[in-house]
Amino acid sequence: MRTFVHILVNTALANLATSFLWFGLTFWIYAETRNVIAAGAVGAAYMLFVSVCSMLFGTLVDRFDKKAVMVWATVFALGMFLIDLAFFAVAEGCNVQVTPLMKDDVEVKDLKDKFDGAVANHPEIERKPEIMVLRHTFVHSPDEPEAWRPAAEAVSRYYRTFSSWAFGKKTPENGFLDPQPLETVAERPEFDVDSLHKSAMIGTPEEVTARLKNYEDMGYDEYSYWIDNSMAHEEKKASLQLFIDQVVPNFR
Repeated sequence: MRTFVHILVNTALANLATSFLWFGLTFWIYAETRNVIAAGAVGAAYMLFVSVCSMLFGTLVDRFDKKAVMVWATVFALGMFLIDLAFFAVAEGCNVQVTPLMKDDVEVKDLKDKFDGAVANHPEIERKPEIMVLRHTFVHSPDEPEAWRPAAEAVSRYYRTFSSWAFGKKTPENGFLDPQPLETVAERPEFDVDSLHKSAMIGTPEEVTARLKNYEDMGYDEYSYWIDNSMAHEEKKASLQLFIDQVVPNFR
C-alpha cells in the first residue's frame, strides 16, 4: 500500500507540473502575440510531443526496471525544472544556490557559466543576483595527511545511503537504511574515495583555501559549508573549527 501511495504521489506531482508547464507556455505565447491561433498551435504541438514521448518512455518502463526508470525520469525532470528555475530566479532578481554534488570543479564552472548566461539574458535587472555554491566540506590538519580518506569514505557512504533509498528494494527499519555495498557501485567512479577526495571540498586548510580562491575567481559570491557527511559529531566539529580558524580569515 505504501509503495502504491508513493507512486500515486509521484505521478500526481509529475502531472501537475506538466499541466502547469503546458498552461504557462500557451499563456505566455498568447500574452506575447495576442494571437489565439499561435497559442493554440503551440499548445497542440506540446500535447502532440507529450503523446509521442509517452509511447517511447512507456516502452522503456516496460523493458527495464520500473522503479529505476521512474526515479531517473523524476531526477531528470527535476533537473530541467531547476535549470529553468535559475533563469526565472535571475529574471526576478533572486539570488541562486547551486550544488554540484559528486561532480568536480568542471561542473562548478559549468553551473557558473549557466548563471552568467541567465544574467546576460536579462540586462534589465538593475541589481545583479548573487550566486552561492554548496559542497560537502571536511578540513583536516596537515599533520594528518591521510585524514582525507575517512572523510571521503563518509561522503561515499552518504551518497550510497541515498542511492539505497532511491534505487534499492530494501525496506527502511526504524527510519534507516544501510548504504549500498561498494561492489554495487564499482562501475560508478563518482562513488570512489579518490574521486570524492578531488570533487568534494576535502583537504587541509591550505588546499581548501586554494580551491575556494578558484571559486572566487570564477565569480562566486558565497560558499556554503555542507557539514552532513555521516561522520561523528566530534569529527565534524573539529573540521568546522579548522575552517573557521584557518580558512575563513583568508577571505576577509
